Amino acid sequence: MNERIRKTVYLSLGSNLGDRYTNIMRAISKIQRIPDVDLRSIAPLYETEPVGATEHPVYLNTALRMETQLTPVELLDRCQEIEAELGRVNKGELQPRMIDIDILLYDDLILEQPELRIPHPRIKERIFVLKLLTDLEPELKCPVTEHKYSQLLESEHANQRIELFRRGVN
Repeated sequence: MNERIRKTVYLSLGSNLGDRYTNIMRAISKIQRIPDVDLRSIAPLYETEPVGATEHPVYLNTALRMETQLTPVELLDRCQEIEAELGRVNKGELQPRMIDIDILLYDDLILEQPELRIPHPRIKERIFVLKLLTDLEPELKCPVTEHKYSQLLESEHANQRIELFRRGVN
């Protein structure tokens, strides 16, 4: 029997339309129900300014660490199905959305396909993604550069606002 090896995967989730908290929680619940996916940890929720489109509503973001036997493309398909179920309409890059689920890392895999790039190509541009990855795993390294994401976070001087979300307070 040819069993697939379990891989450690990091996903980011974001929402800036509707009830952002509920959108994120519903997405996490659906991800937990994907066969062959084992959720290991969830990063705190952060409010973040949209990157590249300042007139859009503020995002609520988190990240997940999980293990799976799904291939990267199978996982991408499941994530896109969840996005569609939760009301995401593809209107192009940098548009407000009910839910956005990105595969950030898939073990140490480096993948360049038209529909999927791993590691996610904009990890280092987004302070909140660096923070989320560091919250989940302080020693986590970029498979391309071997730099720790925590060191990249410390070295970044961008003025992107990131604020811990406290439900009912923010």
